[in-house]
Amino acid sequence: MISRLLKGLSYFSAIIILVIFAGMVFFLMSGAWPAMKHLSFTQWLLGSTWLPSAGQYSLLPMILTSIVLGFGSLLLCMVFSIIVSILFSQYTSPFWKKKMYSLLKILAAIPSVVYGLWGLEHLLPVLSIFHDPAHGYLVGIMVLTVMTVPSAILILISSFDSIPQKIWDEAASLGMSKIATFMAVIWPRSFSAMKAAGVISFLRAIGETIAVMLVTGNIVQFPTHPFLPVRALTANIALGMGFATELHRSVLFLSAALLMIFVFLFMYYLEKLMGRKNA
Repeated sequence: MISRLLKGLSYFSAIIILVIFAGMVFFLMSGAWPAMKHLSFTQWLLGSTWLPSAGQYSLLPMILTSIVLGFGSLLLCMVFSIIVSILFSQYTSPFWKKKMYSLLKILAAIPSVVYGLWGLEHLLPVLSIFHDPAHGYLVGIMVLTVMTVPSAILILISSFDSIPQKIWDEAASLGMSKIATFMAVIWPRSFSAMKAAGVISFLRAIGETIAVMLVTGNIVQFPTHPFLPVRALTANIALGMGFATELHRSVLFLSAALLMIFVFLFMYYLEKLMGRKNA
């Protein structure tokens, strides 16, 4: 009786999730439909100018900026997280590991606006020493990396700590270094955790709004230079939704729909790539 009830609850929960997801898709696409109907593909994608007052709605500069921010922070986040996780797992005493684990959980829970303010008040003045003004995708990538690293490290440490110590000891008895052991043994065993950490970090970075708005400069142009002020899709939606009307508002819905489609494609090709690797 209980198992049948739990099974029914599981099916009901799955249906509710599907209904919510379908509602979100319908909401975005219905809002984006006027833009898709009145603007050609080249008008909203292939142009270079965003000037709603003049009827110019090119999203390409902001799409490229979002991609640069997302993949740039993903690369830095994973490199730093893997190195730190190995150090914590193999070279840190249990006492300090416990303290650092608690600190990482606090850092992972800090609101993104705090990271944005930190970047605005502390990171930008430092970068201004080398280039003034320092607004651009470089400082955006740095802020997003700092913001996503704690969550990625927590996932990786949990995975590394779940590997029996005897594997490390047996590898050491064969004369293998820590790095060689990691590449030959630990990497394949922890690959799913690395994938999860990467996906979570990328999705948080690509969807971030406030922190990006505070440090990137919010000028719509192509990200051709690290210190060139740029604007991401998420920032453009947040900045314009409060006053946008009619076609302008519809283009903002189209921007959100493009972000959703991009995330779907990213997940699809990632799963496909992982499937080939595991085959």
